[in-house]
Amino acid sequence: MAAEMTSIERLLAAVKHEEADRVPIVPRYHAYCIEKYSDHLVENQLKINSEYGWDNYIAVPSLTDSLWPNYFWNIRIEDFSPLEKEDMKLEITRKEETDYWLLDRTFSTPAGKLTDKVKLPKPNCGYGIRPNACYLEYLVKESSDLERIKYLLLKPDKYSDFDTLHLAQDLVGTRGIIMPYVNAALDDKAGCVFGNENLMMTYFDDKDFCKELLAIFHEHTKREIKALLERGVDGIHTTWYWSSLSAGWSPAMIEELFLPMAEELIKLVHSYDKIFYYYDDGNLMPIASKLKEIGIDILGTCAPPPAAENDLAELKREIGEAVCLHGNTDVIDLMLKGSPDMIRENVLEIIRIAGPDGGFIMGTSDSIMDGTPEKNVCAWSEAAREFGKYPIYG
Repeated sequence: MAAEMTSIERLLAAVKHEEADRVPIVPRYHAYCIEKYSDHLVENQLKINSEYGWDNYIAVPSLTDSLWPNYFWNIRIEDFSPLEKEDMKLEITRKEETDYWLLDRTFSTPAGKLTDKVKLPKPNCGYGIRPNACYLEYLVKESSDLERIKYLLLKPDKYSDFDTLHLAQDLVGTRGIIMPYVNAALDDKAGCVFGNENLMMTYFDDKDFCKELLAIFHEHTKREIKALLERGVDGIHTTWYWSSLSAGWSPAMIEELFLPMAEELIKLVHSYDKIFYYYDDGNLMPIASKLKEIGIDILGTCAPPPAAENDLAELKREIGEAVCLHGNTDVIDLMLKGSPDMIRENVLEIIRIAGPDGGFIMGTSDSIMDGTPEKNVCAWSEAAREFGKYPIYG
């Protein structure tokens, strides 16, 4: 049996497909952490990891989200000064209803105005602890809006919240790895200014428009990733759930539109000798071999049925020698609704399938939900530590 490793040693061994002392344990816990500690700050990520014996894979949110109006996700608008510095203006009309707010917004840019209408559910009003926004009218409505939207994508190297990143690096130190979340071109970006369904239809009706809109956000994503890499992060956690098979895109469309973007980002991340994580909590099977070909390092979340149609054993056989798999306990039927005994059996089965020969990180299909019983979280964590010790035999 290998000597006890640190989180960094354990996680890097998994990425390199080496057997560590045990399988790393990295659940998604955004909602659960907020429920326990009121927020998802790095201090509380370290606290919850210590409490349950999880490994310190520290998720730093996209550092551009708090700097200009975050219409990408939940519209947490605090500071408009970056817009004003770039000769832009935002006007908001807010109307409060019982369980949501209605926002009418007008962005004035040097190229003209953009407007949208957003319904923002309040926390814990039937939508969970951190609900997503619902867009009643999108910012981009016609081709002329594409030039205007560029002005709202402020330069990451100038306006990113690097103070938060540096604080996270100081807090984590040698106890774990820092993996900032960066949304790809569609996820909570192009999809939120035009609509995912609209973009799918435009793919057939006006492919040039579709590609131009995605390219605008892809270029911004590249700049964001480069700015982070230059500040010494351990890798980049990219999200692709809106461009997923489960979101409605076909394998051919993904191969044409999104995999070339992913490959370009991978080359950028690898040029700094850092880790590239490809996150899609939907169906991965038809594109798994392509993801291996373009060189991703970690693939998550390998969600099982009924959440997605992923076969963990087949993924391990098909791409497991080159790609580190991360997942795949179901957060609804097992973590939220199941029993500790069911969870222990699930963890044992997962580790027996994916654990041998390394290249696996024990995780969940999505964030452990608020309301998940403490006994279930403890059972999952204890089972992962117990059954994940190397050597593991399938």
